[in-house]
Amino acid sequence: MNDWKSLNWYAVSLQDLDEERTVKILSDWGFQAVCLHREHFYKINGETTIIQKPLFPCIVIVATELDDDEFIRKIAVLQQHNYQIVLCKKVEGIEKETLCRLTDENGLVKSSTGCISDDLLHISNGPLAGLESEIKYIDRHSRMAKLQIFFLGEVLRVKVPLVITSKN
Repeated sequence: MNDWKSLNWYAVSLQDLDEERTVKILSDWGFQAVCLHREHFYKINGETTIIQKPLFPCIVIVATELDDDEFIRKIAVLQQHNYQIVLCKKVEGIEKETLCRLTDENGLVKSSTGCISDDLLHISNGPLAGLESEIKYIDRHSRMAKLQIFFLGEVLRVKVPLVITSKN
């Protein structure tokens, strides 16, 4: 997606459809749509593999130059074609800033690296650098952390990839 982070964002979810099918339908209707993903470490036969999992299951981000009224009109046309829209909400302010900070140009939250020293977390690189105070839980074995963010009017804890290299 070309410069999609500078456009207006809307969170959209269509009932009974998975993220990839929703992205395809919205793209067919002329929208720039992306499902935000996170890296997930998965162990198969003793080998660690990185796969991608949705950051917000069932939610797709639509990036558009349309203003709110024009966007709502286009979404209404989708509803007339029997696509049941469960969620359609503008993403802006701190919500959008946080997601832009966490994701790369393809909407992927890549792994961060850090260490724990004197019971304090220090993240040396990756999108979580500087967000140590917002991390509420770390699972070192799964290489995953729970990050507290504000999204769609709620405080959520989302799983994000974090590798702890050492603990003193």
